[in-house]
Amino acid sequence: MVTTHFKDVWGKFYNALYDQAVAVWPQVLTGVFIFLLFFLAAVLVRVIFTRLAKRAKHRKDIYRLLGKVSKVSVIIFGAVTALGTMGVDVTALITGLGLTGFAVGLALKDPISNAISGFMVLLYEPFIIGDTIKVGDTEAKVRDIQLRYTVLVTEGRYILIPNGALMTNTITVKNRDYIPPPKSDTEAGLSGEG
Repeated sequence: MVTTHFKDVWGKFYNALYDQAVAVWPQVLTGVFIFLLFFLAAVLVRVIFTRLAKRAKHRKDIYRLLGKVSKVSVIIFGAVTALGTMGVDVTALITGLGLTGFAVGLALKDPISNAISGFMVLLYEPFIIGDTIKVGDTEAKVRDIQLRYTVLVTEGRYILIPNGALMTNTITVKNRDYIPPPKSDTEAGLSGEG
């Protein structure tokens, strides 16, 4: 009698589990397919930015950075989309990602500041590799411009200056003449010249 009752309970449980799996299976397959599509798109985006970096004469680091950030962003977006397709409530996940991003941003304030400043240095090129610059009391030749640091070399010594310091201090470029941008017609008319 006990074994018959156990078999009945087990049979009902197995049938309910099987019915649930059959009902959810298409959603799971669709979610996996969507994630694979996003993953392939992320790899493609990274390849495109890598090729752009190889072809670029300047600002290669910007393309590499954009490639990495784009790939991670597409994968995260794909994972959230796939989970939503599978029936998972992603509201809590998105909220958690936002709070985690906020906490990580506060914890990594200085490295993030240096990375953003490095991006700005690479983008606007106030100096280039080979220039001699003076920052504070340090005067040296620019050896490399990385995302977090600018590498200077003088008398056989390497000096790493955080890019955040370059954005907040005065930089004197010693071996390049500054050529101001041409005035637009509007500026010329307002200043009384021309």
